[in-house]
Amino acid sequence: MEFFDLDEDPPGARPAPPVYVPVLKAHAGELAALARMGQQARRRSYPLLEVMPDQGYRLHEPGGLMRWFAKLDQCWPKPVMVDGAHLSVRETGGRTALRALVQEARGLFRVMVPVIRLDAHAAVRADAAQALSEQGNGLAVRIMLTRADLDDLDTRGGAVSGRLRALLGDVGARPDEVDLIIDLAYVATDADAHSAGSRLSRALGGLVGLDSYRRLVLVAGAFPADLGRVRSWSLTRLPRADAAVWECLKSTQPGRLPVYGDYAISHPGPRPPRPPWVRPSPQLRYTTTGSWLVLRGRQKGDPRRNGQFFDICQEIGDHPEFCSDLGPADQCIADPRSHFDGPGGASRWNELGTAHHVDFVVDSLIRSGLP
Repeated sequence: MEFFDLDEDPPGARPAPPVYVPVLKAHAGELAALARMGQQARRRSYPLLEVMPDQGYRLHEPGGLMRWFAKLDQCWPKPVMVDGAHLSVRETGGRTALRALVQEARGLFRVMVPVIRLDAHAAVRADAAQALSEQGNGLAVRIMLTRADLDDLDTRGGAVSGRLRALLGDVGARPDEVDLIIDLAYVATDADAHSAGSRLSRALGGLVGLDSYRRLVLVAGAFPADLGRVRSWSLTRLPRADAAVWECLKSTQPGRLPVYGDYAISHPGPRPPRPPWVRPSPQLRYTTTGSWLVLRGRQKGDPRRNGQFFDICQEIGDHPEFCSDLGPADQCIADPRSHFDGPGGASRWNELGTAHHVDFVVDSLIRSGLP
């Protein structure tokens, strides 16, 4: 099954396959980033969006999820995977998250692929089976692999593989209508990344029939949970260990190389709620080859307040690794005053950093084969 039909492809041309899966916690900034991406990134990306409780969309109110989907449809009316695992019964109205997403997206989204986790309980499996028959877009199965799971796949013949076969049987899905997401979540260091990559290369042999799946995706994230180690106005380089996992796996020449995926410029775990009186420091997280350049201003004591962001953009724009001609996000970073009335807040800063990240990764994968 192939439905990846993007409107930027020339009429009659075979759609280009995705080379990158960004996993985004779909707050307002991330949704805006989808619309800010360059044309190449929009053609070759296949996002996985985690729907997060968000005050801006008031998902717990009647019609809240519908409003979220309406915004998503404006920003990204293209194939997208949507995972509601972070939603509570307050946001889903007592339904399973998967059923709530499918029902609220109906009429708005012809290309949504619902995500089901490997450990989903019986009610979610039943709803996934119904969605599969109703929508015709297939499913995404997300396997959150722990270190113990890697050991299992590597040394004991693969109980994970058996659980996967049982899940597909319960939902009535053929592998060719399933996007299989192998998610390592947080990888802290390059050493951890190389260890995970080499073990995963062996472990993939325990997953029977990998060639049969519509897509195989490997996801990891390396951005820290907070910027406590980044001093104000000190340009800091943080390693992209998540990219090292995939590069290590690629170097072993597996039978089927997964599509590259990461958590962009966010930590894999949920963001802790921020008290309304706490203002985040103006900041920019700028992706480069092998690392992020992070520059943040001061939360308090600077009369420029959020206006520090303009100076942050200037410093990043003057850096030798700045990509001035990469895409719309970089154009805004190069000259923010001509694109915005003011410096904005956390949503805008995240929008620009996320859009640049996706533009950069897609461009790098296409040019060099590495993220």
